[in-house]
Amino acid sequence: MPISPVPLRERFLNSLGQITEPWRKWLNEISASSIPYHKFKSVIYTATKVLTAADFGKVIKFNNGTNNVGCLLPSVGEMDVDTWIIIMRVGTGSLTIQAADSDTIEKSGPGGKLICDEVDRVCANVWLYLATETKWAILGGTGIWKAF
Repeated sequence: MPISPVPLRERFLNSLGQITEPWRKWLNEISASSIPYHKFKSVIYTATKVLTAADFGKVIKFNNGTNNVGCLLPSVGEMDVDTWIIIMRVGTGSLTIQAADSDTIEKSGPGGKLICDEVDRVCANVWLYLATETKWAILGGTGIWKAF
């Protein structure tokens, strides 16, 4: 539904300091038709997890406390290219992200992995983007992630 034009020729406030009717109607129309904001969908795990294509487009949180856990990326193909996933470590235990098959993660070798074992950081994350059928790129993140 189209939004009415801004009533720029109308006064915004009346003599009592209240919003005038044309502006009130327009502001109500704007708030009713605003595009809703979208939150990232997230999932929380406390142990090693094998991810699937259903996890693409989500924030995967590993609330691992002091435990060392792993995250195994799914095997991917041509239809999965241009998807993304955010993986977050919430805790002080190490988190290892393992690529499937002969896939690489940034500068890792085939079937490579990323490890975050930074001792003093409680929260670290990495945003992975599948650039090709075999190449995960890092779009951003926090913490120290080592590629192997």
